[in-house]
Amino acid sequence: MKKVILSFTLIIVLLITIFISYEFIYLTFKNKAELENSISEIEKNEQSPFVIEKEAIFNSASAKNNVENKKFDENNWLFTLLQYTDIAIYIKPVDKKLSESNTVKNLSIDNIKIKTSDKLSKSNLYFLDAQNFGTDKFKESDLINENLTFTVLNDKNKDNIIKSNTPVFFSDCSNPITLKLVNVVDENFKLATNEMYSFNSKILDKYKDETNYDLSNLDYEISFDINLTSYSNVNYTYPVLITNNYSKLDFEKGYNLIVKTDFTFDKFIEK
Repeated sequence: MKKVILSFTLIIVLLITIFISYEFIYLTFKNKAELENSISEIEKNEQSPFVIEKEAIFNSASAKNNVENKKFDENNWLFTLLQYTDIAIYIKPVDKKLSESNTVKNLSIDNIKIKTSDKLSKSNLYFLDAQNFGTDKFKESDLINENLTFTVLNDKNKDNIIKSNTPVFFSDCSNPITLKLVNVVDENFKLATNEMYSFNSKILDKYKDETNYDLSNLDYEISFDINLTSYSNVNYTYPVLITNNYSKLDFEKGYNLIVKTDFTFDKFIEK
């Protein structure tokens, strides 16, 4: 009986030893493979021929005539109150000498997500004519629904309004990607006709004073992916995340402009 128990014990010990050895070997190779993959990804990203050079974020507000009810009564006008953010993203080839590997062939943005307060009636992203950056001008026809594909021009970037008022990108990355996020604050904002107004962020301050509106409702987060293909037919992507804490910005000038050049991660990722 003792021999049976001893044999059984030895078998159990042997099985445990085999299991532990297997787990050790499996985990060792697994961790090694994961480490090699991570190193490979890091090396691949370090070799990326494209980086984000800077982001310019312009914040302000405005009020647009409510066309359907242009005149509210004899003493007041009816407006749609808007807060808007203009975004300019500058892509730069790592090597100043252009080649097939760092010249853009195709460019698009997708995977667009906007997280805003439920108290905002509407929030939309538009393509923005670069010449209107920092103004309240935008076209409803430039609304981006799910994605935006740019026409990439493989020529020199010259001043030409036809090239700036449509989604165009130059293959040498000599112009930025320009977008506008528009938040509708109030579609029936009443303004007295006998007063002077500044149609910038100060119009939002007036609205706040009259209605006790909480500016933190305008704090939002927008994310999207920039996708590009080089003339070497290599695909790259860059995930953009912009957190806009509107309520904490300084609007002494009637607007706020932030230019960001320091990024935790600025390289495009090879797909």
